[in-house]
Amino acid sequence: MQMHWYYNFLVRRPYLMVLAVAVLCTACITVSLTMNAAPDFSDPTLGFETRGTLLGKRLTAWNNLLHETSPTGSLVTDPSDYYNTIKHHYANKKRKHQLHNRAHKRKNRKKPKFPKHHHKDKDLFLSRTVLLLKNNITSQKTTDIDLLPTQWNGESGIFRDYEITNDTLTSIEHANRSENFEYGRNTTSIDEDYHRQKVQTKKSTWSILKQSPSPPEWSVDGTHTEGFFCDSPSKDYSHFVIERIGPNSKDSLFDLNGLLAMCELQNQIIDIPSYGNFCQNEEFIDTCCRPWSLPNYAALFVNKSSCFDLKNTTVYLKYAMIFVPVASSSKILPLFHEWEDADLRNELVQVVSMDLGLENELFNESLLTDVWLVSLGGVFVMACIWLYTTSLLLTFMVCVAVLFSLGLAYFVYTLVLKMAFFPYMNLLAVVVIIGIGADNAFLFVKIWQCIIAERLTKSTMASHAQSGLDNGNEHIDTLQNLMASTFHHSALSMFVSSLTTATAFFASYTSSITAIKCFGIFAGAVAITNYLLMMTWLPAVVCIMERLSACGICNNKLPIQKLLLIFNKSITKFCHLFETVITKAVVNYSTLWICLLGAIGLLSAVIVLYYPGLQLPDSSHFQLFSSNHPFEIYNSKMKNQFWFEKSIMVYENFKLPLRFVWGIQPIDDGDYTDPFSLGNLYYDNNFNISTKAAQIWLLNFCKKLRLQPFYEATFGSLLSNCFIENFISLMGRMCIDGMDNSDRTPCCDVSKFPFEPHVFDICLPQSMSSLYATPREYYTPGTAGPRFLAEKTPIDAWGHDDRIFSNSTIQAPLQVKALVIEFESNVGYTTAYKEMKTFVDTVEQWLEGELTEAPPEMQGGWFTSELKFFDTQSTLNHDTLVAISVAMSTSLFVLLIVTLNVLVSLYAIITVLFTIFTTVSILILLGWKLNVLESITVSTAIGLAVDLSLHYGIHYRMAPTTERLAASQFTLSRIVGPTSMAAITTGAAGALMLASKVLPYIQIGVFLVVVMIVSWFYGTFFLMSLLKTAGPQYGFMQFDYPFVSKNSTTGGNKYYERKQSQVIASEQLLTPSSSAIGEFINSETHELESLTSSSLIKTISGTESSHPLTVDFEHSFNNKHNITCGNISFIVNHKSPSIESPMPEVQVTN
Repeated sequence: MQMHWYYNFLVRRPYLMVLAVAVLCTACITVSLTMNAAPDFSDPTLGFETRGTLLGKRLTAWNNLLHETSPTGSLVTDPSDYYNTIKHHYANKKRKHQLHNRAHKRKNRKKPKFPKHHHKDKDLFLSRTVLLLKNNITSQKTTDIDLLPTQWNGESGIFRDYEITNDTLTSIEHANRSENFEYGRNTTSIDEDYHRQKVQTKKSTWSILKQSPSPPEWSVDGTHTEGFFCDSPSKDYSHFVIERIGPNSKDSLFDLNGLLAMCELQNQIIDIPSYGNFCQNEEFIDTCCRPWSLPNYAALFVNKSSCFDLKNTTVYLKYAMIFVPVASSSKILPLFHEWEDADLRNELVQVVSMDLGLENELFNESLLTDVWLVSLGGVFVMACIWLYTTSLLLTFMVCVAVLFSLGLAYFVYTLVLKMAFFPYMNLLAVVVIIGIGADNAFLFVKIWQCIIAERLTKSTMASHAQSGLDNGNEHIDTLQNLMASTFHHSALSMFVSSLTTATAFFASYTSSITAIKCFGIFAGAVAITNYLLMMTWLPAVVCIMERLSACGICNNKLPIQKLLLIFNKSITKFCHLFETVITKAVVNYSTLWICLLGAIGLLSAVIVLYYPGLQLPDSSHFQLFSSNHPFEIYNSKMKNQFWFEKSIMVYENFKLPLRFVWGIQPIDDGDYTDPFSLGNLYYDNNFNISTKAAQIWLLNFCKKLRLQPFYEATFGSLLSNCFIENFISLMGRMCIDGMDNSDRTPCCDVSKFPFEPHVFDICLPQSMSSLYATPREYYTPGTAGPRFLAEKTPIDAWGHDDRIFSNSTIQAPLQVKALVIEFESNVGYTTAYKEMKTFVDTVEQWLEGELTEAPPEMQGGWFTSELKFFDTQSTLNHDTLVAISVAMSTSLFVLLIVTLNVLVSLYAIITVLFTIFTTVSILILLGWKLNVLESITVSTAIGLAVDLSLHYGIHYRMAPTTERLAASQFTLSRIVGPTSMAAITTGAAGALMLASKVLPYIQIGVFLVVVMIVSWFYGTFFLMSLLKTAGPQYGFMQFDYPFVSKNSTTGGNKYYERKQSQVIASEQLLTPSSSAIGEFINSETHELESLTSSSLIKTISGTESSHPLTVDFEHSFNNKHNITCGNISFIVNHKSPSIESPMPEVQVTN
């Protein structure tokens, strides 16, 4: 594809390109920030749940079932609540209808005409009426009827005793009255005895309340006996854990020295200046309460007023706790910072941990305050780019490109993909993109500098050449041609590395954990947007920089620029020496590197896959801070040392429930990238508990369940675990109630089990209503039992027929839509993965066997329990391996498509695989466990490890010779510099993150340091050693595209062999842009040829070679030419062209 128009636009309109990209990026970022709310990180663990797994779907369906059973849902567990709700809504609807009719009648009634003094007489009449009513009420005597105060209906008010209004009638009154609506008149008839009794009740109750004595007033004038402590300590108060230090650190805290030291330490805690603003005060004294500490309790026991008055004691105590009267809340964050600065320790004791309830609040603050570490890493990277390019403009523009990449990715994430949830894990992409952006910038600038160096060297050598060279073949290159050559060798490598990196991130979308999905999408979008900017923004900036150089700006340098150039030359010499050493090390010791790094890679694979392997987390607590942070020490270690914490966690007594659900499909149709989108509740239309077969099977199911080894027997008067058993007992009662002679038929002993379906549907709601009406000391409702569908339209369907509510039981039976059978297991809750897996597999296998014998209407049941953390554990283990497989497969596919060489692609993938195994094994040996953050780092490792290896592999394929030794040396001379700079900058940026207190920043810092060192070593020494030793040469295993072969002017497969000649390769690692580029601005010639054809191996300029290569080709790369503005160093005595010189083709016939 010809890209002449694009190169021409970049060269001739670079300012327009920069302006267009800047406007577009600024607009997208502005829109995304204004149209979306700022990300909320108040709950750092939000999004760590699993979605889409078998257990995850069940847990989501279970949560939706609980939501639908709430008062606002469509399911009810107590039918009486539903009936009462219907009566209430019906009464309100009827009352509103009556009020509407009354208002309509008043509105149509003709108003009488009054004289002008009517208002004055009306006010006088009303005042007299109120006074008369008041006198009548105060003169009433108490009747002989004794009523409790609770019998008084205070909502009606006392002035309504003498008037009856429709809005004061209850549902009972509707049964004692009748209404007849006529045009212009509302006639209401009420039972007189009922009305007289109601009025008398209100009068009597009002008299009782009026004559009752006033409540006693509290007096604070009496004497107050001040207690030693204000209250009892609890977890709601801030508390500190104390340990002994110093030479006697093994001694007990419960001796005189330990108690006195703790007494002094607690004074340090309460002597903080702002302590009084947050502490709880005494009840009548404006002073802070005493801390609940061991020294204060000891002082109380010996009747001392101060803990400094204690005597000796002999009880061994390793840890002690001090409770201070400060509530654990997010508001005490300033107080925590003062405690943090106070250094709470003395010669004998220190505060080792604390629990202030500030974990989430401090984490949110640290995420923002530690951004300066990320910024410091970015500054270091930009400084390296400045030293590398000697251009402040280019450095600044690369920094802007990184920011634009993040902004555009956020725009795509929020507005294009419409993802509402933005977890804090996405912030880690900031650190990653700094390294990726610097890597692409180093590569593009290095290729640009090499192109300029070679073109100017060739032009100068041609002008000094002797008669052996044909000066007539010399041509003047244009700036467009230089840009085309740079794109020829950089765009493809950058595209492949960016694509594979983005694919590695997008592979995380296969994870079932929401936060990992979101991170994969955002990080992949960042990689793609950065590549687009590197192909548009960066080339335009380079063109602008060259224009400024061509205008003579570089000839008038500032003193700082001159110093920078001097420093640049020193670095250039060092880099030249560094390249030479690396090249010789790879060429001379390739076998050693293959054996050594290969053995390390295989050993690392054993560590990762076999032993000790990726350990799953053994704690449901998600660590937010470093392990030495006082909050994390308390949560991970000290919490289990105190019994009050154990009683709160109740892990020792908590048994996993056995929940079996029918009638609900385990479906999660919500948005898996949004933890707040749980989807809808779907019913199983085949479920029917009313059939005789279902009743018999369910009863046998409960009996068999009690015989299983995982069942725990429970005892109680009334249990709803298996409702069918209580229902059968209720149906055994007599049909005639001996109390009120009511007839219970058919819900009595006249019906035999299994019951007829219509009898079951009628009697089950009555049974559940009776069960829920049982006093709570005999029955406590739980989650087990049937769920009835609460119809939304019964009032509209029944109209205004009062007879519907005339009986205590509504005849319309409720439909059972869901059923929950719940028992307690004998397996205690644990975070150990293997124990939980054994429990889940055992129950699942037993349930699967039972469902095969169930009737069709009962075969849709499923099991769930408190398995959220267990599902996260199993998902992390599985999804991490899937993400690695997907990323590696995609990288191999992309490499094959681009290079069309099987060996190069295979070697690169093996290198990446060993890089990942070695990186992960190092992290395992450092104590990492596979949690959510660690899973993200593995995905990031794939993305970053692919980059360096792909650069080496692609440039080996694009070398101007197919001989493996020369191609390897060519690749090393071109890529060692950019890859080394990328590894140094990214690794240094990660090292700066180690100073953070936030665990995600620390872990991403450790990870970046490890992955950059490992990937650079494997890419440089292992991959290049493989290519130098057994790399493809002379077109071996090289394929081509059919359309390229058809368009080729030569047929057959062609390759180059090494001939006796000499070649000069002008290379440099750190070279400022040449001012001589101004010679090419006005030229318009351009040539661009194929990149992937296996028939022709193109030179760096895209032209074919016509001169053979020398046997000494590999040594020619040691001759570096330092090309600066207006100063070109070259070697004339070689009398040979540069690496772009034409080379003869050797045609091979099949």
